[in-house]
Amino acid sequence: MADKGRIFRISGPVVIAENLKDPKMYNVVKVGEEELVGEIIRLNSGRATIQVYEDTSGLRPGAPVEDTGSQLSVSLGPGLIGSIYDGIQRPLDKIKAKSGDFIARGVNVDPIDLKKKWEFTPTAKSGDKVKPGDIIGEVKETGLVTNKVLVPNGISGRIAHISGGKYNVTESIASVSDVGSSFNITLMQKWPVRVARPVIDKLPPDVPLITGQRIIDTLFPVAKGGTAAVPGPFGSGKCVDKDTLLMMGNGRIVSIEEVYNEGRAKGKLVYENDNEELYDVSGLGNPSALSLNGNKFDIREPKHVYRGKTDSTIKVLTKSGKRVEVTPIHRLFTLSDCAIVEKEAGTIQKGDYLACPRKVSLELSDQKIHLISLLHSKKLFSADENLNARFRVLLKSAIKKGRLPLRFNQYLRVGRPVPLELIHMISGDSLQDPDTIISYHGKRIKVPRVMSPELAEYLGYIIADGNLKNGSYSIRFYNTSKEILDRYAYLARRLFGVEPYIYRHPKTRTSMIAQIDCKALFDSLVSLGVPYKGKAGNASIPELLLKSSDASLTSFIGSYIACDGSVDVDNGRIEIISKSRKIIEQFSFVLLRLGLVSSIGKTRKDGN
Repeated sequence: MADKGRIFRISGPVVIAENLKDPKMYNVVKVGEEELVGEIIRLNSGRATIQVYEDTSGLRPGAPVEDTGSQLSVSLGPGLIGSIYDGIQRPLDKIKAKSGDFIARGVNVDPIDLKKKWEFTPTAKSGDKVKPGDIIGEVKETGLVTNKVLVPNGISGRIAHISGGKYNVTESIASVSDVGSSFNITLMQKWPVRVARPVIDKLPPDVPLITGQRIIDTLFPVAKGGTAAVPGPFGSGKCVDKDTLLMMGNGRIVSIEEVYNEGRAKGKLVYENDNEELYDVSGLGNPSALSLNGNKFDIREPKHVYRGKTDSTIKVLTKSGKRVEVTPIHRLFTLSDCAIVEKEAGTIQKGDYLACPRKVSLELSDQKIHLISLLHSKKLFSADENLNARFRVLLKSAIKKGRLPLRFNQYLRVGRPVPLELIHMISGDSLQDPDTIISYHGKRIKVPRVMSPELAEYLGYIIADGNLKNGSYSIRFYNTSKEILDRYAYLARRLFGVEPYIYRHPKTRTSMIAQIDCKALFDSLVSLGVPYKGKAGNASIPELLLKSSDASLTSFIGSYIACDGSVDVDNGRIEIISKSRKIIEQFSFVLLRLGLVSSIGKTRKDGN
């Protein structure tokens, strides 16, 4: 009869129990009301120290502990092939079908199907004398694997009965008699994991075990009779700080926390406790992730996003100014004896070399600009008569059906600008974006419908040496170079159809200002990602540009450097300067798309 005790103390996965009657080392115990699986690993002064193999969250002192009286054992027999087990022989495929992607606490599933019938073919006959390890029959388990049925350890004598046919793993297929005793033999045997299996003769492993898994058969070949463990990947993102920046497969540069929050908002909760959360994001298509495949990057669709807690992290800062914060077991690529090897962050030493990519090819196209979605809340109007004519058909129908009040009849008049908010409310994204927009009593501007090298160049000028004045809806660009000012004015005319007013700076008298006062252009630039509050410290590369072509990125980088950078031709050095740490880190990523490796540092007082 099983003996029960009580939990005395808990420390993570280790539980100390008391009042167990005659506990023995390595006995399996069931801990708590959920009967979590554990193993006695120490006995001291009437108390048993137990290693629990499941999550101990919620356990309390005083909870019951039951000693099963048997050691941790595995089931051996037909049905093992084709299943995936954890370290205590829980069938993960069956548990997933029962409780989802994570092992539920206290779940109990038989490691081998106890009801399935197997065809048993005897190779021995009644009257044969047998001893432990003798083969008495076989079961064709798969097309490649034949399961040999052995006489269990500790049983010997003469076969009293044996018959072929279909049996499940618990039914008797034979019996052995010896000096008045009789033992039934089944297709399944239990064996304690800490006891080595006895052998008559150990044969050299010279025949390969073909698993059908290409990764194992090609990179980790296993011989029949051998043992192999193939671990899952370290460094796949689960061990990094929430502020760590990533370049996604669509060009976005975001933090791990942003990726997690997006997955949490869109995905399905799979598992949650006090320390961990896991969401299924398969099939959503976003965020797309960059995955290292050999010596190149592939774009993969992630299946899950995960957040967990840790009690310690390691901060790694390179001489080139790159930084990362990870858990001590997160592996980084290092250079050792002219070879790339993985090394746990906790073992990284000062002077070690970390491997970084030299080029990341994404082959992206310039992104469309969906103005109606971006600007529908900005009190702007469509001045595109072709779009407005198509919209008036929808508006007239909506008013006729009573979906809108009669006061909206005013926008049925030909030639009257239509609010973008109204277009978005009725048609969503079904209509083509307008070519021209206007604010109330404001300037009419043309609007690009797609990101382009010219638009990217204009954004580079504004983000580097421009600012937006919210009160006056004023866009101002400052520079001392006539060539750059002329180029800026040309782009403003070509892209938006507006002419900047250029005048000398009233304070410095050395620089010039190119100014455009236009709410429609102001709101368009803000929607594209140009900051108007604290721009110096909050500057960043617009997301729409990050997701566009390398040609547009190159154009943006060039105009930004022309304003807030320098080129040292003699030393082959380019320097980009900003008060914003975010945009500098973004530059370090996007330059890799062009095959340019960068370093990050602070400007010294001497200007170097």
